[in-house]
Amino acid sequence: MPKRKQELTREGKSFWKRLAKFRLAAGYSQRDFPAETGISQRMVVYYEKACERIPIQLLPLFAKALGVSTDQVLGLEKIKDNGKARDNRLWRGFLPQLIYPR
Repeated sequence: MPKRKQELTREGKSFWKRLAKFRLAAGYSQRDFPAETGISQRMVVYYEKACERIPIQLLPLFAKALGVSTDQVLGLEKIKDNGKARDNRLWRGFLPQLIYPR
């Protein structure tokens, strides 16, 4: 059992720390992220604070909303960082106006 836990935390961080890091890098607050994933804000806080068990059924939702692979969320694949910080908040503000101009 301990061997499996080591494999899932190969990056040196636990799941909840990686999730919080990806969420912040994608520009989501803890209030915005539930709208993208369809889970409650309370569960997002739980997953980022004390979650030791990974919610397997939510991994594809998390990965899609954060723009990363499921392996990166799990810590199995190295995080690709090209030095540019993503800020999707700006683009989320523009998209409705670009799609539905007034």
